Amino acid sequence: MQVLHIVAPSDPLTSPEIMGLVRLTQQQVGGQHKTLVIGGDVETKYLRSCGIPVLGSVPGPMDVSKTLASRVNRLIELHSEGNLLNVIAWGWSATTMLCGLETSVRKIGFVDGIHHSVSRSSIDFTVIPSSWRCSDILVDSGFNSNVIAEPLIGVEPTSCVADRSIVEDELQIDNTNRFVYVVGNRASWQEILEMVFRMHSTGMELVFILPPYYAYRGRLMLEAKKRGLGKCIISTPARLRSIDVLVHADCVWAPNAASFDTTSTVLDVLRAAWEHVPIAAQCTHPVHSVPTLGSNIAWARDSIDVSSWIMDSIRGANRAGTRASEVNASVRSIAAPSRFIEGLLQRISANALLRCS
Repeated sequence: MQVLHIVAPSDPLTSPEIMGLVRLTQQQVGGQHKTLVIGGDVETKYLRSCGIPVLGSVPGPMDVSKTLASRVNRLIELHSEGNLLNVIAWGWSATTMLCGLETSVRKIGFVDGIHHSVSRSSIDFTVIPSSWRCSDILVDSGFNSNVIAEPLIGVEPTSCVADRSIVEDELQIDNTNRFVYVVGNRASWQEILEMVFRMHSTGMELVFILPPYYAYRGRLMLEAKKRGLGKCIISTPARLRSIDVLVHADCVWAPNAASFDTTSTVLDVLRAAWEHVPIAAQCTHPVHSVPTLGSNIAWARDSIDVSSWIMDSIRGANRAGTRASEVNASVRSIAAPSRFIEGLLQRISANALLRCS
């Protein structure tokens, strides 16, 4: 199989989890793989540091000039040599760019979240969402339901993580500190602040760790410091990955996205659930729409349920550990790399049949 992968690393929705799936696909699907970067030298270096070989790059990910698709088209024609059969766009920006791509090769897009509503009713390629919530948002955004495939999830396992002592040094905490890792770069800062205040009022000495690229950190820290809660919130340092911190957390919490946010990401939550750490979210979280295992992660009715669960996790209650084991087993079965690759190949084959019919 000849595949060109298109990635826009500067897009916030092109998460490390999506990058892991790109790398996983290139390693486990036979054939020739090339990667085209939508971005400049910084983005290209980032992909190479992730272990992804790069064919070339096209600057201008914001596409202010509206010429991005034509420039990508020329690069594809230059390097295809008549052998390129499939183009896979990873993430929202890369997928929407495919809409303007004029090429005879088979195209497919994989998305884990959406920036905003746009009209894309005339696309002629398959879009694979990561959840049914994402699928619904695609339809509401103007995508024809006939081009939206069944949701597909996958997790690239991590074989090596930082030692706890290194994590403690980077976070500037000691081994007596108990901490909750927060999943979701666009999680509601009001919801986080409310939870921090509730936990602080119980007298628990607890620290909440934000993900490395949390979008609303400035506003959250400003409001937290006004209430004397600044020391209860720490951002993940740039030298650490999310996985390095969350594997050592007492529990992991996935707050809902901000009320004005239309993103529907679930891969970051599933990546956290892959590790044997208690994890929870409310029923209104997009991960609840993931078949079979979503309701085991997003089970809480409200923030009060979540706060009670956090206290149980900190105290080492058996029910929190039992739920974590069940979730871990489900995620490792359903989001296994082999199942993701099998599902991706099935959707690529179905896309080819649709184009031929």
